Amino acid sequence: MNRAEFMQQLGALLGDLPINERTEALKYYADYFDDAGSENEEQVIKELGSPQEVAGIIKAELNAKDKESGEFTEKGYKNPAYTTTAAPAAGQNNRANSSYTANDNAQSGQGTYTPKQNSAGKTALIVVLCILLIPVGIPFAIAVVSTVFSLIIAIFSTIFGLIIGCAAVTLALFTVAIILIIIAFFNIAGMPLVSLVLIGAALLTAALGILFMLLTVLLCGKALPAIFKGIVYVCGYPFRKKEVVV
Repeated sequence: MNRAEFMQQLGALLGDLPINERTEALKYYADYFDDAGSENEEQVIKELGSPQEVAGIIKAELNAKDKESGEFTEKGYKNPAYTTTAAPAAGQNNRANSSYTANDNAQSGQGTYTPKQNSAGKTALIVVLCILLIPVGIPFAIAVVSTVFSLIIAIFSTIFGLIIGCAAVTLALFTVAIILIIIAFFNIAGMPLVSLVLIGAALLTAALGILFMLLTVLLCGKALPAIFKGIVYVCGYPFRKKEVVV
């Protein structure tokens, strides 16, 4: 078996790995062959073992608990928690293996995790700040709530006033139209032209009355429900559970 056959079989055996990990592994062994030189190709293949063994070692290392922190280096596949050799240096007679040598954490301090402890001073500072902010926070919250409710009441009052006004104008216009028609009816014999003018004015007034009536219905059917929904939404906002993004 030569280098080309070795790399071809190894690439096929690593075909189920993610493309970036597969490319990184193949590049590592290709560089390893380059460093050893073409004259040492057979010796390197003998030391590495079969492509099946090398592929098994790579997959085992990549499936290790902390595989995301590992990488291929000039000395093999390295993991912060372990010392791993994925390929031997040229001239050595040992096969590539995935043996792990535990770090001496007690001496080097590497690989250890020290949980952060809550500082009593920071906790006390937070409590003091909260106490100091209460005299400012409570009036500010009251002012915000009062402003919001005042705005809601103002909008509601404006819309309600428009509805009452439109309804009153509608009633007045229909009343004027009826009066003009009655006057025109009683004067149609003596003053036909005046009666026709009065009837035209009555029709125009009735048309305006219909427009204001439609506006009143629109305000009652659209504006008032929207205002009530807005009030319910604002009042219930503090009590709604916030969605948790998973």
